[in-house]
Amino acid sequence: MTNPGTATPDTARPSAKQVLKITLAAYVGTALEWYDFFLFGTTAALVFAPLFFPGNDPVLSTVSAFLAFAAGFVARPVGAVIFGHIGDRYGRRARSSRRSGLMGAATTAIGVLPTYASAGIAAPVLLTVLRAVQGIATGGEWGGATLLAIEYAPPQRRGFYGSLVQIGSPTGTLLSTAAGDAGQRATEGAVPGLGWRLPYLASIVLVLVALWLRWKIEETPTFRALAASHSEEKAPVLQLFKAVPGRLAVGVAPTCSAPAGFFIITTFMISYATRVRELPQGVILNALTIGAVGQVVGLLVAGKLANRIGSPNTVVVGSVFAVLMAFRSSWPSTPSGPC
Repeated sequence: MTNPGTATPDTARPSAKQVLKITLAAYVGTALEWYDFFLFGTTAALVFAPLFFPGNDPVLSTVSAFLAFAAGFVARPVGAVIFGHIGDRYGRRARSSRRSGLMGAATTAIGVLPTYASAGIAAPVLLTVLRAVQGIATGGEWGGATLLAIEYAPPQRRGFYGSLVQIGSPTGTLLSTAAGDAGQRATEGAVPGLGWRLPYLASIVLVLVALWLRWKIEETPTFRALAASHSEEKAPVLQLFKAVPGRLAVGVAPTCSAPAGFFIITTFMISYATRVRELPQGVILNALTIGAVGQVVGLLVAGKLANRIGSPNTVVVGSVFAVLMAFRSSWPSTPSGPC
């Protein structure tokens, strides 16, 4: 964690055009990295269970695939600490380029992994390790890209600019869903098992685009001021826990519920709808697409609302709405209602 209290403010604020350009670059990079992260969830529900965790019990195979998926979440706090340290010590741009390269390497490697039939137990082990590497990269990406945008944004509009970066999440959902479906369609009748690999292999191109966009970004005014005053902390994470443990807990708590509900819908529900309810794969993928569009609208509204009533109040409003929608969204998933 940096120490802004001792930094000299940077009075040369960037123009509105520069801020928008930087925010869009942060958004595009975030969208491409979320594409990589979400792609695993889609294929875990539809493909990975039989290919990497085969067995006589399809339920056990599916659970095993989801456990590999969970490795990414276990690793995300580790990534946040590692890349948070890099960002506070060496700059936001250095942090951004490293995590993009790490994500691209892990995702592309998944695309060339041998399956259980070819490599035995090594296949699911390597898949889980690469998923953890994806989690480390994502742990640095989400907060880092948002920080990049809000440190450039005018103080009175930080909520809105922060929401623009978060639109990378539903964009990643749209891209990964479309890529998975297109890969399967393009390889029908071709080499068996090739369709799911193509979206992973395409990641290397997308990451190169993200690296190019991020490398053109200059350091934020906040970090330049801190570097000029030599106010960087040697151990930012330790300073964070010592200085504001209460605020840290309050900030972490609301972010636990939202991703949990999101990934239940975008991962578990795919498997449940196609295997238990026997719905066509296209139905649930179309539902995810509609949900992603709705998420874009919700983020823009929340960003505007945060500028007006503050971020804490916006989180409260969003949490209440999420609780109400949780009951309604679960209603059609069972024959007799939400229970």
